[in-house]
This record gives sequence, C-alpha cells and structure tokens, in this order.
Amino acid sequence: MRSRNGSLTFLTSILILILAAMKASAQPPLYITFTVSPLSGNAPFTPSYQFSYNGAYKPVRIIIYWGDGSSDDVSSCSESCPVHTYTLAGTYAISISITDSAGRTATDSKTITAYSVPQTQYSLQVGALGDSASIGNTGVGAEIRTHIYDVVSPDLGDSFWVGDNLQNGAFIQFGYELFSPGNYCLYGETTGVNINCLGTSDTISNGDARWFWQYWPDANVTDFYSGIGPANSAGPEGYWHVYQIWPNVAHGWDFVLDGQVVWSFNLYQVTESKDPAVVVAEEVTGTPSASGTLGPVEFRNLTYWTTYGWRQVTSLTAISACGILNPNCGIDIPYGVTAFGPNHIIAGEGEQPRTQGEAVWTEQVFLTIISPFATSGEGSYDVGTTANFSTNPIYAANSGVAVFVGWYDENGNLMTTSDTGSIRMNEPHSITAHWLTFTYTSFSSLCLVIALLSAIFIVRKVPRKNVRRGEFVWCH
Repeated sequence: MRSRNGSLTFLTSILILILAAMKASAQPPLYITFTVSPLSGNAPFTPSYQFSYNGAYKPVRIIIYWGDGSSDDVSSCSESCPVHTYTLAGTYAISISITDSAGRTATDSKTITAYSVPQTQYSLQVGALGDSASIGNTGVGAEIRTHIYDVVSPDLGDSFWVGDNLQNGAFIQFGYELFSPGNYCLYGETTGVNINCLGTSDTISNGDARWFWQYWPDANVTDFYSGIGPANSAGPEGYWHVYQIWPNVAHGWDFVLDGQVVWSFNLYQVTESKDPAVVVAEEVTGTPSASGTLGPVEFRNLTYWTTYGWRQVTSLTAISACGILNPNCGIDIPYGVTAFGPNHIIAGEGEQPRTQGEAVWTEQVFLTIISPFATSGEGSYDVGTTANFSTNPIYAANSGVAVFVGWYDENGNLMTTSDTGSIRMNEPHSITAHWLTFTYTSFSSLCLVIALLSAIFIVRKVPRKNVRRGEFVWCH
C-alpha cells in the first residue's frame, strides 16, 4: 500500500509540471527578425542591418553569422553595433540567432551578393553607324552571329550589340555578352559602382554566352538598368540571331530575340533616336589598355523602325572610340571593322583598322542611260550621291547629222535640254537621250549649213512638248 507521504510527493510533482506548463503557455513564442540593406554591392561591400525580437526570457544571447566563417556577438549592442565588410566577391548567407535564458532559440537569415567590379572601367568600341535616315527611329535591329571564347583578365567582359542614343538623353542596347567568371545580378540597377539587384543572381562561367540589355536614363552618367538572360541564351557557336528593340503597347521597350520578347522594360517611355542606329563590338577592361582579344563577330542587316515599318540602312561608317564609361580614355584601340558585303561587317581583333567616321560600306544603285549615240555617266553610284551625265550636242556621219534635244526620265518627263545634267541617286534610275536626226542621199555644203541652222532653231525655239524624237529633214 502506498503511504500518505508518497501520495503527497507524487501530487506535488504533478502540480509543479502543470504550473510550469501554464507558465510556458503564458509566454509568447520566441522570434527574431533581421533586415539587411542593400542585399548586393561591389566588393569591398559593407551592408547595414537591423534586428528585433520578442517573447524572450532575459538575458539573451544574439549572434550574427556573416556567411564567410566569421561571426559577431550583438547581444548588448544598441547604437554601436559591429559591422562587417566583404572584400571578396561571392554570395553569402547571413543568419542571426537568439537564445534566451530558458534555452529556447530562434533564427532568421538573408542572402547577399558582393560583386567584383573595379572602381575604374574602360570601354573600347568598334563597329558602325547607319545612315542619317535612321535618325528619329523608334526601334533598331540587327543580326549578330554568336562567337564564343574565354574572357581573360584584365578583360571584364565583351559584348556585341545593336543600340540607339535617344532624344531624351538616354541610351538603349541589346545583344549578347561574354562575361568574366563570377556572380552576376540578372536584373538590377547600377548607380556608380553600386548594384541594387532587383531580381535573382547567377554564377556565370567562361563560354556561357547570354543575351543582355541595358537602358541608361542619362547616357553620360553611370546609372543604368540591365538584364541578363539564362545560361547559353545566345545560342551555340556560329549561329545567327536577330536582336531587336521595339516599342510595346505600354509605350515602353521590348527586347526581342528571334521574334520572341525576352524582356519588357516599361519604367521609361519610348523616345525617338537622336543619332543613327549603331552596331558595336565592345570590350570593358579594368586597366587602361586593350586585352587584344575582342571577337571578331559578324553583324548584318542593321535596320531601324519607322511609321512605315522596318528599313535597312544604306550606309555604314566606322566607330573606333572609347565608350561612355570613360570617353576620353586615350587608349589605342587595336581592333577594326571589315566590310563583308552589303550591310554586313565583321568587327574586332584582326580586322581592318578604321578611323572614327570613316566610310565602311555604302549601298550602290545603277544609272542606266538609253541613247543611240555615245554618252557618259552610266554606272553604279553610292546611295545619296549625285550622278553627272553628258553627251555631245551634235553627231555627224556619212548618212546625216543628229542633234541632241534633251534628257528624259523613266516616266517620260523632260529633265533638261542641256547636253549635261545630274540626278540624285537615292534609287536606281533610267534616263533617255532624245535626238533629232537629219539624213541625206546627196548633200551639198549649203544644204548642210541650212539643216544645221534649222536644227538649232528647232531645238531652241520650238516648244519642248512639240519636239519629236526621230524627226527627219531631207536635203537633195
């Protein structure tokens, strides 16, 4: 039989357990919250942080683990809390842990990224500008042939793109890039040397060619938005892809790869271009010298969008200069541009050296001259240039004399009665020389003089609309 004292001891133990459970249930659960800002930046990078907690039995112990093997005790800090600087690029998982006097714990964590970007960058560009007719466009496009190779230090990245300078002072571009190995924000805003990552990050290795876009609200200030595509999104070696920038229904910009919209950017409205459309091969380096390795990469069919649809440029002039990152860099650019054919170039190392603004290619059109007698001026001309043509005013032969009347265009309209003329070659043209022909069987000198004087009188005095081709005067 259980003794009375034994029963009391048992009941006392049960009561203690019940009271402890009641006390525990009365205490709110332990939690801690942790905020870090910004979540990304260029190394060396020192983020700021705040934390708060509730439901703890004091005293408490609070530890921050910085994700690189180091930690700090912030249990008693208030205004002067420890800070931590990330000197190496990478992605770090930061966590904060609290332990109260009852032995309960709670944690919270964040992920941050430190990027490896030098304070000074140099942009070296070669490529081509389109013709002046492409000024005022609201979209650009080009075919770019993917060429893949490793990016080696001090080269930070090579990109190949089509773009526009806009009338509002902004700059927009779309193409593909080869990155130096590292961790990159796939969508974000860069302000100076700081990156505010607005999306996810990814590790990019050598040989991973990806599409990219950038929008600079002010082309003269290093403050821009950018996006990077998924792994190998620029396709395999040697494949052609069409990169286009279009206005969209929201009056923003669509970036279109091979007919598919890969990104829509609507923070800024569509604006017409202030300069011609452009294609560029670009090297970004951390030292004031070229790496010697850039492409070469082919570009073809540079086009621009107008209210009439897509139009091909009719000429290309060379770009060989430092880019907007450091426009007065003073670096000798060892890269060049070679014309492959109509609206088709290759840019980068080993290509023809060019001076800024040098003509690379111009579309040509043909002037056809129809005449039974000798003329000059027929041939090919660069689009937009002037063709000069001429003939002799009189041709004499044993059978008679031909006197020049005038030049007529392809629609039958009189251009000029002078034996010389010119025409603007914006497109192919066909012109015809008209003549008055005088023939004879036996021709005296007096008759010849009379015929010539008559011809001159007809040409100068008869109304132009009454002059007939092939009109004959007979002398006997």
